[in-house]
Amino acid sequence: MSWQLMLTNPEGEVRPTIVPSLLFVGEKCGRAEEAIHFYLSVFKKAKQGLIARYPQGMAPDKEGTIMFADFMLEDLHTYPESSQTFH
Repeated sequence: MSWQLMLTNPEGEVRPTIVPSLLFVGEKCGRAEEAIHFYLSVFKKAKQGLIARYPQGMAPDKEGTIMFADFMLEDLHTYPESSQTFH
């Protein structure tokens, strides 16, 4: 079980209180982007949002992989993330 607290801009886009997160760790780390593309191709009403990537020097995480992202499937916000750190 993992949890996260997401803080949003109250003046920005309205977000739900609870948002599903997809955390890719261990041997699945680095596959968040693949998952985003898959889900965006499956759902008719899907929208990609922000993608934040790991910068250089964030070992053990690989530079360029997704640190955090968000996308919408129908009206459902979803947050995929990757981490080499065991959770």
